[in-house]
Amino acid sequence: MASSAAIVGGPSAATAHDATAKAVPQGADLEFDLGIPTPDTVEKLYDTMDFQRAVQGYLWAVPIVGMEGARRMLVDNAEARSGDLVLVAGYRDVSVMLGSNVTTPYVFAWFDLTEGPIVIDYPEGATAGSLIDWWDRPLIDVGVSGPDGGKGAKFVVVGSGA
Repeated sequence: MASSAAIVGGPSAATAHDATAKAVPQGADLEFDLGIPTPDTVEKLYDTMDFQRAVQGYLWAVPIVGMEGARRMLVDNAEARSGDLVLVAGYRDVSVMLGSNVTTPYVFAWFDLTEGPIVIDYPEGATAGSLIDWWDRPLIDVGVSGPDGGKGAKFVVVGSGA
């Protein structure tokens, strides 16, 4: 006795680009024999798990790939070294960064912490920014929005191995 089940999901990648294709929920064609998945169903389920893992791998990689793109832009376009501040403005420079826009000037730097911690002496003034890690997670705000309230501060940045 065969039965079927559905896994909630969208159309496959192949049908997503074909306007004439009928959308079929992912897994709608799974079959079971006496409640046990058939060999074809087992293969489809493993394919689905592989696809889901690939999507999650991509989503997890986006932040670090974006940060490396920004670092390479600093090195390639401004010959920046670790700790150099670079003013980034205009389409050519900003277009390589995820989530940026061409009307906002940015000041960027990247820090190589393999040789030990660094001290950032952030100046007083009406500025605002963030120190973020390679996964694009905020560590601390600096300037007006930071703990110094725009009065200037020293920040010690320590790598994960310290």
